[in-house]
Amino acid sequence: MPADRNKTRRGCATCLAGAILLIVAVVALWWRLFPPPDRVRYPESGFKFPGATEITSIKGRYLQKRVFAVEDFELPRESWTALLGALGPSQRDYLPSKWQALGELEIQTVDGKTLQINLYDPGEGIGAFSAGPDWDSRRYYRGGDTRLVIEAITKAHARSIAQ
Repeated sequence: MPADRNKTRRGCATCLAGAILLIVAVVALWWRLFPPPDRVRYPESGFKFPGATEITSIKGRYLQKRVFAVEDFELPRESWTALLGALGPSQRDYLPSKWQALGELEIQTVDGKTLQINLYDPGEGIGAFSAGPDWDSRRYYRGGDTRLVIEAITKAHARSIAQ
């Protein structure tokens, strides 16, 4: 009887080791086939921001991580180009992850349309944001440079306070 138990235990240990090895192999293969993007490969699928001359206002909601404060502010016109430039080029992301929020933008265009932009920090690779006329119809994109987006928002926030 004890010999049968040893065979069963060895069989279970072998199955467990095989399962762990399989999981490690699948994760490694997934990472190899689908690495976090380090650059935009399909800019034709990216979001087309309106030009600065097509915008009447940009309102921002800035999430300050260090103090966990949320501040609403109007972005000065001179900061629009730097901010929108930091968000591009982009490509559509059909399988977005759960990213940490950086802030929100509400862009009003000269033709009366509103764009809701949610900014995220993916932690690695290129930046991330979602965009659309409202929350329900937003689409996700990867692109731009998170570091430059944070820098542009920080400067715009400082300028809006100074005005």
